[in-house]
Amino acid sequence: MHKPTLHRVYSPSQGEDRALSRIGWALLAYLLTGILVQAGVLLAARVWLPWLARDPLFQWLLSVCSSYGVSFPVFVCVLGRGGDDPERQGEVLSPGRLGETYCIALAVLYGGSAVGAILRGLLGTVTGWWGTDPVESILSYPLPLSLLLTGALAPIFEELMFRGLILERLRRYGDGFAVAASALLFGMVHGNLFQMPYACAVGVVLGWVAVHTGRLWQCILLHAGINLLSSGVFPLAERLGIEAPVYAGIWLLVGIGVWRLIARRGELGQLVRTMGSPGWGRLLRSPGMLAFSVWTVLSCLFYLIA
Repeated sequence: MHKPTLHRVYSPSQGEDRALSRIGWALLAYLLTGILVQAGVLLAARVWLPWLARDPLFQWLLSVCSSYGVSFPVFVCVLGRGGDDPERQGEVLSPGRLGETYCIALAVLYGGSAVGAILRGLLGTVTGWWGTDPVESILSYPLPLSLLLTGALAPIFEELMFRGLILERLRRYGDGFAVAASALLFGMVHGNLFQMPYACAVGVVLGWVAVHTGRLWQCILLHAGINLLSSGVFPLAERLGIEAPVYAGIWLLVGIGVWRLIARRGELGQLVRTMGSPGWGRLLRSPGMLAFSVWTVLSCLFYLIA
């Protein structure tokens, strides 16, 4: 990882506290709107057009339209206007640095996945609840639809939300805080222990890219490349019967990512040290964030006992 540009921390006002609270309310509105729209339309289809409700294309369109056609505009409206800070742009990552960052993202992705597996194993042993992985429902779509969703639509809209709108509202409290807090929220919005740990970990890398470059398209590109592993590369490898060399190649990239993380441990440590900020107390105690946190806990329990 490369040294981020650190900006001064602004002194927050009461109005900024309300702006932090709106982040939590906006994320909660985003999730609830999507659930209500999907549930309502699906229920109506099952009553009047049961054949349509079972159609994979209809299910995919319903998921996409409710999430990005309805919920995303609701999120933007609830979030409200951002700050008046000027846009800050840094150095564009070269192809080599972009490839290095991709390897680092893969390394933290699999590290986060391991943490999630350990957490689920411990909870399953104690409670008997092993949970269901929501990623399986995405991969159940026809391959072209799955690729379009995970390789284009999700990266574009999620980066706009978290590394665009949310991160920029958090930067007044410091860039390190903005990277960490936006990554935490990115993990929480997934609402299950299968995805939360690795989403948080990858969110730190993507947040660093956003702060370092100021260019969202590089975050989108990295996000798409990560998603396409599970939705495109692995299914295609299984169809062609070349799983072993593909998996070996992925683990080679992960090894490179671990090596680069170790090589840049000083810069990583500096980034971690800048994550402390008074913004944490203001964000986590805000009414909107408390409501969003309660919903996250309930969502995790649902996926464990479902």
